[in-house]
Amino acid sequence: MKFKFLLFALIVMAICSCTQTSQTDLSKHNISGNIYSVSYKEYEANIVDGSIVPGEQMRNSTTIYFDQDGMVLESNTHNRRGYLMNKSIYSYSEDLKIDKISAVTFRNGSIQDTYEAKYSYKDNELDIIREYRNEELLMLKKHIYTDGNLSKVSSYDKNDELIDYTEYKSYADNNPTEIVYVNNVEEKTTKIKYNNGLWVEMVITTPQDYSKISVERDKNGLPVKSSQCAFTVGEEYVFSPYYLGYKYEYDQNGNWIRRITTDITTDTPISITERNIEYYNL
Repeated sequence: MKFKFLLFALIVMAICSCTQTSQTDLSKHNISGNIYSVSYKEYEANIVDGSIVPGEQMRNSTTIYFDQDGMVLESNTHNRRGYLMNKSIYSYSEDLKIDKISAVTFRNGSIQDTYEAKYSYKDNELDIIREYRNEELLMLKKHIYTDGNLSKVSSYDKNDELIDYTEYKSYADNNPTEIVYVNNVEEKTTKIKYNNGLWVEMVITTPQDYSKISVERDKNGLPVKSSQCAFTVGEEYVFSPYYLGYKYEYDQNGNWIRRITTDITTDTPISITERNIEYYNL
């Protein structure tokens, strides 16, 4: 059960970062200032002599480097033994639009695969993303806009056969409120509610499944509570609601450097996420 909570917590934090409207990459990480790098490590939470302390590292660690415009320059992932697994390099145009992402995966210290995503624009909007693996074209992602908002993204393989598509059905204050994803296996609809530009409720449905995730945020937009419930149509399988709480510690610049995730129902700490932040010396 503990690992189900951990997975849910991870999903919430991933969604919280990727659905925010932001001018730079720093706000996607709820971070501000002249940031040089930020590193994430997540541990199981243990209680020792009444104190919550880090236990075993749970998953891979990530370090992200930023330029002085607040855009990601490089992202590195290391496994729990400290070995480099993935390295991604980002490049931008003069107006800070993403131009290319080059990535390398490693295995046993040697290069396993190379990846590249090339971005092209039309009328100042993202038009096509071309994705390559080991210099061979994998897929194209084509973007369509309506009234200034993204309305559809379609993915095609190297033979120009449709793989899947995502439709953005409606918006509120430039935030998508209904998203439909379709491939040859499933159709998934996501409906989103916002408060002050940040999502607070997300309902995801397929013909078979229903799930709802809700988030309460503090004045800085950080999640302080979240909940999830889900069920499968026509089956007895039902998720009991999850209720998670998040407490933070901050550095002298007001950026959080430690987050404790707790099962609210049992008041049991689940995980500790530590962020090491380095700043440019200006």
